[in-house]
Amino acid sequence: MQVVKSNLKTEEAYQKLLENMNIADKVDANAALRKEVLAMLAPAYRYFVRINPQHFIKDIHIPVFGAFGTLDLQVPSTLNLKGYYDLLPKNTKTVLKEYEGLNHLFQRAKTGKVSEYAQLEETFHEKVMEDIVRWIKEL
Repeated sequence: MQVVKSNLKTEEAYQKLLENMNIADKVDANAALRKEVLAMLAPAYRYFVRINPQHFIKDIHIPVFGAFGTLDLQVPSTLNLKGYYDLLPKNTKTVLKEYEGLNHLFQRAKTGKVSEYAQLEETFHEKVMEDIVRWIKEL
């Protein structure tokens, strides 16, 4: 991630990633792998991994509905809930909630892995949707 966060130009960062991941010999034969590595060097992604959300969270003075799945491997629920509890200004209308067994897409999951997303029939867990609707109506 240090390479992704760096200010190296895309091509130089790409070469460093290939070296660090020891995949230089595989990427030429695998277009999907090359695409995945380059996705980590897209300007939007690089910006995303460089920012420190703590600077922004403490300045949120509107009600927040924060939902987190315990099987979310991209946004770990425990770590992120703690951050929001610690940093968000207190607001009686803010709701921070953890949903047991849900992945990043709020699907009931077994592993939470990205590869599992398309295998799951559920598109969005109904309880999360109900909680969001209730929260909006109570604002």
